[in-house]
Amino acid sequence: MRTIITSFFFVLAAAGCAFAHAHLDRASPAVGSTVSPAPKEVVLWFTNQLEPAFSTIEVRNEKGALGAGGKGKRRPA
Repeated sequence: MRTIITSFFFVLAAAGCAFAHAHLDRASPAVGSTVSPAPKEVVLWFTNQLEPAFSTIEVRNEKGALGAGGKGKRRPA
């Protein structure tokens, strides 16, 4: 029984390593940049695929107010 529990623990530990978090790789316009006029779209590239249900971004103007919202789209890789 102890061997089964130990084996199960190692399987779970290995599976946990496979679910890495996605990190922002680059953005257009660049993160922290100021552009004029306001861009029609913001494009983000990530290191892994995102889960849209748990992913959000905020675009703010020079005064820190949120920009106009819109529905995000995922482009094919």
